[in-house]
Parts: sequence; structure tokens; C-alpha cells
Amino acid sequence: MPASRLPFVSARLPMALTALALLTFQGACSGTPEADPLAAVPLAQTLPACVDAPVDVLRDDFGVPHLSGKTLADLSCVQGYLMAGDRMIQLDLARRLASGTLAELVGGLDASVIDSDISYRVHGLRATAQTAWEALQKSSDAEDRRLVTALSRYAAGVNQAIAEFQRGDRQVPAAL
Repeated sequence: MPASRLPFVSARLPMALTALALLTFQGACSGTPEADPLAAVPLAQTLPACVDAPVDVLRDDFGVPHLSGKTLADLSCVQGYLMAGDRMIQLDLARRLASGTLAELVGGLDASVIDSDISYRVHGLRATAQTAWEALQKSSDAEDRRLVTALSRYAAGVNQAIAEFQRGDRQVPAAL
């Protein structure tokens, strides 16, 4: 097989991830269901430490946050913080998939996940991303510097939310 083509990923990988989601959903539904799934979304939150100026967050009827702020860096920090709070499991699954380490978590559900991990590792997505990040950090271009700041602040927001989960200051939603 040519090195430039991704090997066929079995249809069982999506089925395994769906099974994991269903098992999680089934476990979450075994208790008393909440009347409103958005009820757990906080109406007022303290902004993450990585912001320099106020950022307004308005959630629509579907719980989607809409941000307004003065700088891209501040908006990026709050976006990372909210993303981690709302979608921590999705972020972790995407990170594991791109790194080729998803089988560590769900490999027992379907052996084809290992094939997917091998594929992602062969193509070096994680290493390529790391190399690109290092080059971006070394760049003196103004737009590159702005992007480094925004991505660093996004990561700081994600990391702050993770720290709050670890300390017990925040709880994983009951549905998860």
C-alpha cells in the first residue's frame, strides 16, 4: 500500500465509539433524568485567570456560548475554558484519536481501534502538529505571534477547567 494513503479504517471503529457513547448514556440515564439538560449550565461564572479584560458570554436557547470581548487572546482563553467545561470528553477523545492512543481507552470494545491508532501514528499527526507549533513559536511574523498568543490562551483556558474538575470545584455533568 502506498505510504501516502491511509489504510481503510474498519466500520467497527465508529460502532465501538457509538457503543461507548450509548453505554455512557445508559449509565447516565439510570438515575433521575433532569427535566432540562441545560439546567446544569451555570448562568454566571467567574472568568478564567488568563483573561485581561471582561468577556461577555451569552448562551442561546441550545446552550451554545456566544462570546464578545476586546481581544482575540481573551476570547480564546474563555473559549478554551467553556469548551473544556462543556465538551471535556469530546476533547479527550479527539486528542487520543489524533495521537494514535484511542485504543488505550476503548481498544477493549473493538480491536480495530488499534489499527486506527497505528494509522494515525504512521502518518505522524501528533509529531507534525508539534513541529508546526515549534516553528510558529519561533516565528517573528506579527500574525504568527498573535496566533501563538491565542492558542496559548485557549490552552490555558482548557487547563484551568481541567484543574477545576480535578480539584472538585466543577462537576462532570450527570449525563456524562
